[in-house]
Amino acid sequence: MNKPPRRIIYMVDTSYSLLPLKIYLQKHYELFPVQTATGLYETLGSVAPDLILLDIFMPGADSFGIIAALKTNPHFGGIPVVCVSAKNDPVALSKVLGLGAADLLVKPFSEKELFKRIENQWASEKSEEYMPVVLTVDEPC
Repeated sequence: MNKPPRRIIYMVDTSYSLLPLKIYLQKHYELFPVQTATGLYETLGSVAPDLILLDIFMPGADSFGIIAALKTNPHFGGIPVVCVSAKNDPVALSKVLGLGAADLLVKPFSEKELFKRIENQWASEKSEEYMPVVLTVDEPC
């Protein structure tokens, strides 16, 4: 029985940035591209994503505020947020991890690296699926 594809909402700064990601990611996932914070929250109202891919330096958007809002919301706090950035700014990159982002990638990155970083978010689920359960019984002394 095939599982349905994982759902990813992704928010990056320009249509140009969306195109390469979309072409690659749509082969593996069900995608919900958004370009604004409003679009992100509207999509979250109707889609239960397995992951959010978020560009941290977006014109007109407070990506740090978005991450903080997602991570403190009881409905969305468990959704992994993987951040991408064109800037290698150690302070900003540290801040997103401190706010609860699961991972980050600095552009440029390969499709293979992007795929691996996304799949890593669900690695613990796979290991839990296949972990044997061992019970031990001790008799009281």
